[in-house]
Amino acid sequence: VEADEDHLLALVEHGERAEHRLVVEFGAVFEEVGLALQHDDGAGEDEDEPHQRRLGKHKGEVLSMAALVLPDGTPVAITGGRDNKARVWDLTDDSWRHTLTGHTHDVTGVAAMVLPDGVPVAVTVSPDQTARVWDLRDGSQRSAPLKLGCEPHGVRCLHLADGTPVAVVHNVLKGVRVW
Repeated sequence: VEADEDHLLALVEHGERAEHRLVVEFGAVFEEVGLALQHDDGAGEDEDEPHQRRLGKHKGEVLSMAALVLPDGTPVAITGGRDNKARVWDLTDDSWRHTLTGHTHDVTGVAAMVLPDGVPVAVTVSPDQTARVWDLRDGSQRSAPLKLGCEPHGVRCLHLADGTPVAVVHNVLKGVRVW
């Protein structure tokens, strides 16, 4: 994943000969999620303009985004917004799948991964000082919110070398919290 103040690029799928990239361009008011899907089939011909689609919007600014390919092969985007919600979008048909509600403040960080048991999850963080884990199959919250004790500045999901899934939350002053 690469980002600057106006764009975010995430590798959505990578095969032997093809790769799909999800480019999110935040509009001037940051409310709409505009996507440009780029496809490189390895043939060496680059398109000047990627196909652009509009997924939908939050009520307020879009603050965070993650992308994941579900175990069934469906690529999804998860966006977090100033409306205290995260939204899950199906990138095969641009449809809205779920709204993840529960935070009492902006959703400033989103990360996603597939657990070893095959369950796809998203982790969201908020200035309400909580992290929440969501089941992306149905949009349900998997457990009680984790109380962080500080305002998180970001979240990442990863697998340790032994396959153990972890979420890492950071705060500039308080450091890193792993669970």
